[in-house]
Amino acid sequence: MSSERRKYVRFDTILDGTFEIKNSDIEGLIVMSNVSREGFGATLNREVTPGRILEFEMRLPQNIMPFFARGKLIWVQPNDKNTSPGFDAGIQLEEIDPLERQMILDYAYKALCSLKTGKNAEEFNVQP
Repeated sequence: MSSERRKYVRFDTILDGTFEIKNSDIEGLIVMSNVSREGFGATLNREVTPGRILEFEMRLPQNIMPFFARGKLIWVQPNDKNTSPGFDAGIQLEEIDPLERQMILDYAYKALCSLKTGKNAEEFNVQP
């Protein structure tokens, strides 16, 4: 995807989860690789047709309870990386609790700050 079309900054972060497409037998694993306010990049373990609505469940490392969201698959292409087989995808968030969205962005921001400064992520007290 061309960077000129992006409205929001993306933060690299890794979150694992599962996805399914309602009223179908399609389900699989998803690994979020970067996140922005309106969507995220991910790797899926199976091919899904663009335009489909994915319902997914993911968990932030510090939380016991997962969060649930729904998004539209905008694009998908085979992943040619040997370390992560599957399909790269772009997902536009359509439904997510606003507090959970903020928690994901805070997590990604803290991880970035920790990486860049060498400080513990907890030292960055970001409030929603």
